[in-house]
Amino acid sequence: MNNEFKILNWDSEFFHKKIASVILRKSDDNFLKQTLFECEEIGVELIYLFIEEGVSISFSLLNGYNHILVDNKVIYKTKFITDNDLDYHISEYNGPSELLYNLAMQAGAKSRYRIDKNFTKGDFERLYRTWINNSVNHTIADKVLVYRKQNKIIGFITLKIDKEESKIGLIASDPEYRKKGIGTALVRACKYYAYNAKSQSLSVATQKENDRACSFYMKNQFEKFMETTVIHVWINSDNCK
Repeated sequence: MNNEFKILNWDSEFFHKKIASVILRKSDDNFLKQTLFECEEIGVELIYLFIEEGVSISFSLLNGYNHILVDNKVIYKTKFITDNDLDYHISEYNGPSELLYNLAMQAGAKSRYRIDKNFTKGDFERLYRTWINNSVNHTIADKVLVYRKQNKIIGFITLKIDKEESKIGLIASDPEYRKKGIGTALVRACKYYAYNAKSQSLSVATQKENDRACSFYMKNQFEKFMETTVIHVWINSDNCK
């Protein structure tokens, strides 16, 4: 597939700055050089630069820009989707999204919007609140599943269902209840719904540096599918730190 450059209208409006994405699927320094020049010309302030596994670039092209390695994103995928029995603690959530906000912040603990200090804490929290709002109202997720104990929500997961590949979005559990099988139960529930939707696979993204998450997914029959290096390149902005 070819390299890709596009303006991200949603991100630009949400963060009140002109943001673009550049996806490098093959090594091509001329493409990157030309794209950086074009972004300067049209007033782009931030580029999300995604470098897929196996692609090499001349990092000297980024000299002069404030560029920050914010993520080594790993996508895990499994075809081990079975008709599991749902844990009785788990149910579909249709309540107010505000009740999930604290857990959502836990889900974003290693988010690139938290790592990049050019974004404020308020930016990060607003983004994850919006993510939960749009999951609960089914704009970006088909299922929001919660794990309750003594009528308290102590874990949740979001799922986008598709016959070719269903995707887990956010997942988190209350720190007080970690290592008690809550995450495994939530993932098994996603496998259940993916199975019943006749999905061919189920995928999830996490950070390579998050050893706990990587180990968790491998223990739950996921295999590494793809790794992408993510760099934030700030240009034409006076607000960078």
